[in-house]
Amino acid sequence: MVAPARRAVLIALGLMALTIVAAFAGRGRTPAPEVADLFPGGNLRIGIETSPSPYVQLQGGKPAGLVIDLGRALAGELELAPHFINVSLDGRFDTLRLGIVDLLMVVDARQAAMEADILATRPWFNAGLVLVSHEDRPFHTMQDMAGRSLALALGSAADSEARRWQRRIAAFETLPYELPQHALDALRFRVAHAALVDALDARLYLRQHELAVAMRQVSDQHVAMALLSDPPTRWQILDRALGNLFEQGAVARLLGRWL
Repeated sequence: MVAPARRAVLIALGLMALTIVAAFAGRGRTPAPEVADLFPGGNLRIGIETSPSPYVQLQGGKPAGLVIDLGRALAGELELAPHFINVSLDGRFDTLRLGIVDLLMVVDARQAAMEADILATRPWFNAGLVLVSHEDRPFHTMQDMAGRSLALALGSAADSEARRWQRRIAAFETLPYELPQHALDALRFRVAHAALVDALDARLYLRQHELAVAMRQVSDQHVAMALLSDPPTRWQILDRALGNLFEQGAVARLLGRWL
């Protein structure tokens, strides 16, 4: 039987060993930074483009629209106060680098990937090309356009995409118009079997016209938020907050309200 004094010594040595192991295990680890540490003052400075932008409108001299509501929802998820700052298209990434804003709301994810010091969040909207057709006679892919007519805006990305498909499948007719809205008019009045336009133009047009349509994605143009890659924990926190808004259905509701 172990004497009480010896038992006490063994217990003390065991506790000391556990303390040493825990100290070594924790060495090199730093606690996860809090939101307040990453955003001093409790503010989220959000860069937006107000002119011209389909995502932001001026109402009574104040910005409103999809991006404003989404920015407020994101700040609310982080328990921060949103502050919107107008930025130019050409200098928007520099506003991040100069510390003028913490976040850009509308960025093409592919463009952000070309900037070594910029990270994009998960996309919150796909603004790529969509094939729009009547709901009672839907076309599911561009391959279905063989032998049909397709309305589009002359010289647009849709024009280039249609030309690529004309080399891949059986012939189809293209009906070029000056504007995407005119191409959608051709669909609405059944002059064309389908229209190829970007998703933003399609959604805005359908808000103004009662038209039962089928829309199929043809190409991708992912719209995301962007911020500096350093510190990476800031990106993790913002991207996670955006993911929470998706899970809550908030992003879908805002897209449905404004687009």
